[in-house]
Amino acid sequence: MRARVAKRKAWCESHMQNGKLEVKFKDGEIVGVSVGAASDEVYKRMFDSARLEAEKASAPIECGITVVIFGCFWLEAACNRNLEKLLTEIVNPPSVGSVLWRTVERRSTIEKLEVLISFSKHGDHRATVSDLKGTFRLRNRLAHFKDEQTSVEEAMEHYEFVRKLSEFPDHELVRELRIPRIKSHTNAILAGKSLLEQIFEQYVPVFKEGSDSHAGTSP
Repeated sequence: MRARVAKRKAWCESHMQNGKLEVKFKDGEIVGVSVGAASDEVYKRMFDSARLEAEKASAPIECGITVVIFGCFWLEAACNRNLEKLLTEIVNPPSVGSVLWRTVERRSTIEKLEVLISFSKHGDHRATVSDLKGTFRLRNRLAHFKDEQTSVEEAMEHYEFVRKLSEFPDHELVRELRIPRIKSHTNAILAGKSLLEQIFEQYVPVFKEGSDSHAGTSP
């Protein structure tokens, strides 16, 4: 891949079989090379695989749980990565950006996302944030699970119980993890990830392996 960068910073990412190689450019020169575990890519693969299965009517709730847990993991990793880079690489002087990152590092993903959105030059993203709040509340319920019984019937005769056995509704949490509701959580996660990338790339051009795009580069 060839890229010439003028008066801008950029990152080139190349995904290895396990992990990630990152090359940092400045003024057309390589100024750093680093490797990472790329756990976010593992989370993404698990999320993508599970969401295809979760959209089937016959899918067990394990698929829905995987969608929510690993989708939120994926989004959280991307949010942390993008916000840290934005604050430490774009804010001047850099020491101020580093202090800002340390200040927000332990905040919730939703709070960090709201900070990132404040950098956005386009659009109103409140609906996306609102949807993600619901998805992260569900993730927290799963992560800190406490079973709660919900009454569905009063006293009844034994024969009536047997007759209605197949008619009792699923628990509200189970319904949240199956279609159609799980689809709304899938869409919220995908919309959140897309928003993160859009905001980040407004400030930092990211050159993907095999891409010839040169946003913000010299001719």
